[in-house]
Amino acid sequence: MSLHAPQVRYGEVDREYVARMAAVTTEDDGPFLMLNLMRYRDWADYGDDRPPITGREADALYAPLEMLADAGAEVVLVGDVDEQPRGDERWDRVALVRYPTAHSFLEMQQRIDFLA
Repeated sequence: MSLHAPQVRYGEVDREYVARMAAVTTEDDGPFLMLNLMRYRDWADYGDDRPPITGREADALYAPLEMLADAGAEVVLVGDVDEQPRGDERWDRVALVRYPTAHSFLEMQQRIDFLA
């Protein structure tokens, strides 16, 4: 039995919030903004034999712009964080994406190409 919690590889999902989003009726659904807070590893961790690249370089390779466009979404803002406004939280980059509806965001999360 391990005494250490497993290392989180990616963001953690707030399942209660997702359930509330999914429960929104079509009549009440509308534009939805997603704030992405990114913290990079020193070195990307793919768990395979790829040549090493930094976490920032790995993030630069991941840009689902076509999938966002297919969902009717648009990137509103992307920027590096120069100063940390909240004590112990450290973020390297932030991005703000506008989706036409909360449901369009949830549908994109289920796309096979997005999951890959």
